[in-house]
Amino acid sequence: MIEEIKLPQVGESIVEGTVSKWLKVEGDTVGKYDPLVEIVTDKVTIEVPSPASGVISKILITEGTTVAVGESIAEIEVSDTTDAEIEPPIVPSRIGFLVTDIQQVGPTGGTPTDNEPSEHLENVPLQLSPVVRKLAAELKIDLTKIHGSGMNGRITKNDILAYSELNPKATKTLDSTVDTETIPSAIRKTIADNMFKSYSSIPHAWTMMEVDVTNLVTIRNANKDEFKKSHGITLTYLPFFMKALVDSLIDNMNFNTEWSNNKIINHKTINLGIAVASKTGLVVPVIPKAEELNIIDFSIATNTLISKANTNKLAMHDIQNGTFTLNNTGALGSIMSKPLINPPEAGIITTESIQQKPVVINDGIAIRAIMNICLSFDHRINDGYEASKFLSSIKNNLQNFDPNLQI
Repeated sequence: MIEEIKLPQVGESIVEGTVSKWLKVEGDTVGKYDPLVEIVTDKVTIEVPSPASGVISKILITEGTTVAVGESIAEIEVSDTTDAEIEPPIVPSRIGFLVTDIQQVGPTGGTPTDNEPSEHLENVPLQLSPVVRKLAAELKIDLTKIHGSGMNGRITKNDILAYSELNPKATKTLDSTVDTETIPSAIRKTIADNMFKSYSSIPHAWTMMEVDVTNLVTIRNANKDEFKKSHGITLTYLPFFMKALVDSLIDNMNFNTEWSNNKIINHKTINLGIAVASKTGLVVPVIPKAEELNIIDFSIATNTLISKANTNKLAMHDIQNGTFTLNNTGALGSIMSKPLINPPEAGIITTESIQQKPVVINDGIAIRAIMNICLSFDHRINDGYEASKFLSSIKNNLQNFDPNLQI
């Protein structure tokens, strides 16, 4: 019996996905829950298992193609063996689950690698992409000495680069015989689609204010050692930024909204997205009900999410239902930026690098800790007046932290 395999619903807000890589080919025998295909969505990369046991009779969608949830992607000739006879090692709660050893979707990407060399079985052909073969040839690397970190031990580009750094004898050269190289990437395609959707469908407006955060610097310096002893984590500026932002959102809930079908949708809770430059690339985990949290709560929550992001352990619920996003670009040394809004949210804030600057105070000059805060906002929902009022509120919150505050 022929059964259609359809793209499953893997998240409430996900309506489509891009076929990144088929893990099986036509004619392959698969068991129920065997990995079948990698799908890239606008949230994460997922691995879809086979819904039944049998033989893959036809692949309907080629790699790099975007399909809607519920659309048929392949056909399987179901075997006579009943699914009840096949016990999967783990039964997933949904038909799709997070992939933990490949790149996450984000404006940038990457994945940690394990570069310890291991022996390959004799007479077993290596599954290599053209890019990997070409790079290995350029660097004169023996592929049998590399342990692949990809799916089923597949050697990735990152494995090649990491091995070459650990082995100086591998000489890096450039192929001068070609001027360009085309590298298809489902992940970059998804990112490109999302960024195009953001900038083309949302009328972005932008504004910036300068903030004196000298009190904030004093507070952190006075509390960081004791905080480390008490909680086992480093006290950064980020939880203070989050607290100031959320307190302002409570008074300016018109920014905790989205535009849909020519109407404004108001969200009653603040689900704060935090842009994290993790080892796997830029991801945006979400802290739900942020209005209920204090500085310590924010510090613990961000530390947990950043750790999960760096180890590729973010779950689907960690990245869904954000209502507003904070991007701490100052951690990367930026002093001013114009961020793209994360659809369908109404705005995004960046907190920039803190710098010592001379400032005029009461006809005198003093050295103060100065930081820029930048706001991109959906001009369909808010105008310049509302944006300035919102940003001024955040500025006041940041400047009015009590310098004697004990965390």
